[in-house]
Amino acid sequence: MNARSLLIACAFTMASEQFRRGYFQTELTADSIAHTILELIKTLPGKTGFGAAAVLTNACGGGAPRGRLQTVLHITDDLSQVKLFTWNQTRKVQEIAADPNVTLFWVNPNGEMGWISASGRASMEEIQMKDKAGQPYGGVNIVVSVERLECLNYEP
Repeated sequence: MNARSLLIACAFTMASEQFRRGYFQTELTADSIAHTILELIKTLPGKTGFGAAAVLTNACGGGAPRGRLQTVLHITDDLSQVKLFTWNQTRKVQEIAADPNVTLFWVNPNGEMGWISASGRASMEEIQMKDKAGQPYGGVNIVVSVERLECLNYEP
């Protein structure tokens, strides 16, 4: 199943209530749902240039799942991929290499709140970076291919 059909399946519950209340003036499509969710993520409070940072959750070798706040570098327009960045010497790089199943989670802390959860498989691309002093270091772009998208908005 591709990301667009998952968007329709997972976002329909949220959108159908709004549709019944008359908030949507046009027919719901995967593109319109993806656009709405993407715009919500971009407007969430956070310190990244793209929008709100996400909590990246992954398995830890049979232990309890571990969540970490990560900077979001990019999200494709159809929400099929999310790109994050980390240093190549972190535990999360080793853990994702062993088990690439991850979940990204955003929360809206304002008003009556709401959340977005994007689950899928992560791949990693090694890159060379420079710190503020110009010294090189190894980095990793984590690219999450979204397979399941869930969201809930408590506000009308």
